Amino acid sequence: MGQQPTYPPRLVGVKKAHCARTTLQEKNMRTLRALMFKNLLKEKWAPEDDGDGKENCLAEADKDTIKANIVPLMCRAPPEVQRQFAEALTIISKVDFPARWANLIEDLVRLMKTSGQDYHSLNGALLSANSVLKRYRYTFKSDALFNELKHIVLPHMAEPLLVLFKQTFVAVEQYKSNKEVLVQVLEAVRLIMRIFFSLNWQDLPEVFENDMAPWMEGFHTYLEAYSNPLLDQPEGSEAPGPIERVQAAIVENIRLYTDKYDEEFDPHLKSFTQGVWGLLMKVSAGKHHDIVATTCIKFLTLVVGKQIHKDLFGSEATLTEIIQKIAIPNITMRAADEELFEFNPDDYISGDMDGGDNETRRRGACDLLRSMCKHYEEPTTRICSVFVTGMYQEYSVNREANWRSKDAALQLVLALSVRAQSQAGGVSKTNAYMNVLDAFTTHVLPEIQDPDVNARPIVRADCIKFVHTFRNQFSVEQLLALMPMLIAHLKSEHTVVLTYAAMTIERMLAVKDKVPGQRPTLRLPKESLTPFLESLFTGLFAVMDQEGENDHLMKAVMRALSSAQEKVLPITQVVLTKLNGYLERVCKNPSRPRYNHFLFESVAVLVQQCLKSDPSTATMLEGTLFPPFQQVLANDVVEFMPYVFQIFSQLLELRPAGEFSAGYKGLFAPLLSPSVWERKGNIPAVTRLLQAYLCKNAVAVVEWGSLAGVLGTFQKLLSTRANEAYAFQLLGTIVVNLDKVHLERYLHEIFRILLRRLVSNRTVKYVRFLTIFLSTFIVKYGVSAFETCLQQQEAGIAATRQVVTVSYGMGTDACFWRCGDRLHWHVLWRY
Repeated sequence: MGQQPTYPPRLVGVKKAHCARTTLQEKNMRTLRALMFKNLLKEKWAPEDDGDGKENCLAEADKDTIKANIVPLMCRAPPEVQRQFAEALTIISKVDFPARWANLIEDLVRLMKTSGQDYHSLNGALLSANSVLKRYRYTFKSDALFNELKHIVLPHMAEPLLVLFKQTFVAVEQYKSNKEVLVQVLEAVRLIMRIFFSLNWQDLPEVFENDMAPWMEGFHTYLEAYSNPLLDQPEGSEAPGPIERVQAAIVENIRLYTDKYDEEFDPHLKSFTQGVWGLLMKVSAGKHHDIVATTCIKFLTLVVGKQIHKDLFGSEATLTEIIQKIAIPNITMRAADEELFEFNPDDYISGDMDGGDNETRRRGACDLLRSMCKHYEEPTTRICSVFVTGMYQEYSVNREANWRSKDAALQLVLALSVRAQSQAGGVSKTNAYMNVLDAFTTHVLPEIQDPDVNARPIVRADCIKFVHTFRNQFSVEQLLALMPMLIAHLKSEHTVVLTYAAMTIERMLAVKDKVPGQRPTLRLPKESLTPFLESLFTGLFAVMDQEGENDHLMKAVMRALSSAQEKVLPITQVVLTKLNGYLERVCKNPSRPRYNHFLFESVAVLVQQCLKSDPSTATMLEGTLFPPFQQVLANDVVEFMPYVFQIFSQLLELRPAGEFSAGYKGLFAPLLSPSVWERKGNIPAVTRLLQAYLCKNAVAVVEWGSLAGVLGTFQKLLSTRANEAYAFQLLGTIVVNLDKVHLERYLHEIFRILLRRLVSNRTVKYVRFLTIFLSTFIVKYGVSAFETCLQQQEAGIAATRQVVTVSYGMGTDACFWRCGDRLHWHVLWRY
C-alpha cells in the first residue's frame, strides 16, 4: 500500500484543515494514522541500499508534498499527533537536511514569528525545530556539522530564539491566571531550552557567547524566582509539571556550559551552583520532582568532580552539608521506591542494578559521592562513616522498624567503596579508607546467613548486591561458601531478592583470574561446582516455572551450563527437558527478547558441552529439540528462526559423521526457498547451516539434486554487497568439500558470474574475497584447472598473465596475476 503514489500524504490528510473539535474515536484514528505515517517514512524514506534498486523508496513527488506540508501540519495537529510527526520530521531531516531541504530553517523561523499568541501553533513550530536540530547533539564534531550550524542554522535561528525567550516572560505574567494557556507557554520555554541545548552542543557559537547575559538572566528567573501555585502538581502525582520540566531543561543547559565551556561560563558558575543547591533544598520527595532532583544532582556531580572548582567545595562544612542535606536524603528509600520494589520489580532492578536508562535519585546521589571522592576522598569517607555508624546503630535497636537505616548505610558504603569497576569484570579498585571485607563480615554476611530468606527483603537485596559488586575481592573459599546461601535465596517470595541472587551467582561464575603469560582462568573451576549443580538448576527452574520469563534467571542458567562444561552431563536430560518446555512456551508469545536470547544460548551451550563430551548424545538431543524447532519453522516465528538455524548448524557440525537422518533431509529443501533468504536476520545462520550440510556430507547434497539450488543461493547472495561475504563462504565450502567432477558443469557459469561482478562493480573487499576463493580453488583443483576456467571465459587470457611475487611482511608470499587489459582484474593467492 505504501508504494501507491500519493498514499503517504493521503495517510495523514495533508490537504485537510485541522478540526479543533473531534470525537475520541476520531482522535484515536488520527493518532493511529500518524503512527502509520511515521513508520512508513522510517521504512521507505531512505531504505538501505542492498543492491535491489530504489523500488522500496517513496516517490519523489510524495516526498516533496510531505516536506511542503509536514511543518504546517505540526502546527495544527493535536499534541498526541505532534509527537508522531516530530519523529517523522527527525527521520526526514537526517536524510534531506540541508542538501535537499535548504529552506527548512527559514520556514520554521517564519512560522515562529507569525504564530503570535497562538501557542499551540508556536509549539508545533518549536517542536519541529527541536526535532531537526537534535542532529547536532551527542555526535562527533565535524567541519560539515559546524558549517551547517554557522552558515545555515544560526544566522536564521539564534536571534529569533532569544526574542521568543524574552517574550515568554511577558506571556507568563500575562497568563498567570489562565492555566491552560500558561501550560502551553511553559512548554514553549522548555522547547526553546532544548533548541538552545542543540545549538550549543557542538561548540559555543559566537552569537550565544555575545548574548550570554540575557540568556543566563532568564535561566536564573525560571530556576530560582518563578513559581505559580496554579501549576503545583497534586500530592501523589508521578508526572513532572510544566515548571519542573522547564527547570530540568535549564539545568541541562548550564551543565553543558559547565562541562564544555567552563572558561566562558566561569563568571556565572558560582551563582548557578548556589541556585541549583537552593532548588535541591526545596524539592519534595515526590516522584514528580524526580526529574529536577536527578538533573540538579548530575550538575553538582559534574562541578564537584572538576579540579578547577575545588575551591567551591573544599571546606569540610560544605562537604558535610552536601552529604547530610543532598546525598543521604536522596539515597534513603522512599515509600514510592518501596512500592516499586514490591509491585514493579523489573523497573526497580533496572534502576538499581542494571544501570538502565531511567535516572534515579539514589543512583545520582551515589554518583555525587563518588565524584566527591575524586578530590576529597579522605574527608568525604570520614564524614560518611560517622553517618553510616549511626545508621547501623539505629538498625541494631530495631531491625524490623529501622531497616531503612541499614539500607541507606549499605548504599553509602557501596557508593564510597568503589573507585573503579566494569560491568563485566566487577570492582578493580576500592577506596583506601574503606575496609570492604570488614563491612562484608560484620554487616553483610549475617544477613545472607539468616535462614529466613523473606525477612527484611530490601536489606537482603542490598546485601546480595554488595556481594555482586565486590565479587572480585572474594577468595575461592568465600565464593564457594556463599554459593549455597545464594541458591537458598532463589526461594524468596520477593522477585528482586531472588533475581539479585541469580544475577550474583551468574557473575560469580564469570570471575576470572589473570595469570601472567596465560589466558585468564575462571576463579571457580568446574570441579568445584559439581556439588551445587543439581540444587542450582532446581532452584532456577523452580522460579521460572512459577515466575515466568525472567531474563536474569535464564542468563544464570546459561552461565552455569557454560562453567560446568562436561560436569553437567549427569543432569543433561533434566535440563534439556526444562529448556524444551520453555521453548514451547515462548514460541506461542515471544515477548521478551533478552530472555529468548539467553534461552537459546543455554540450549546452544548444552548442545556444545554434550556433543563434545559424548557424541552419542546427538540422537537424544535431536529427538528432544526437533519438535519445538519444527514448530518455530512451521509457525514462521520470525524472531526465533535465526536461533533455530544456528543450533541446527551446531548439531550437524558436532554430530558423528554418517548419513543424514530423515529430519535433516526434510529440512534441506525448505532452506533453499527464497522466502528464507529474504529476511536479513536469517542469512548468517542459514549460510552456516548450508555449510554444515556440505562439510558433513556434500555428496549427499549432490545426490538429492540440490547443488544447483545451493549455487543459485550463492548467486543471489553475491548480488548484494551486504551479503557477498556469505556468498564466498558458501562457495568456498562447496569447493573444499566436492571433487571437481561434481562441479564440472557449473564452473563456467561460476567464473562468469565472478568475473562479471569484478568488471562491473569491483571493490577492495570483493577483490579480497575473490582472492581467497581462487586460492582455495587452486589448492584444491590445481593451477591447470584454474587456467582452463579462465580460457573458457576469454581465449588466451591465461597465456597473457604476468607473475610477480609479493611479500606480506609475515613470511607469506603470493602471486600477482595481471590479466588482459580489457577485463582489468587481478588475483592474489597463496601457494
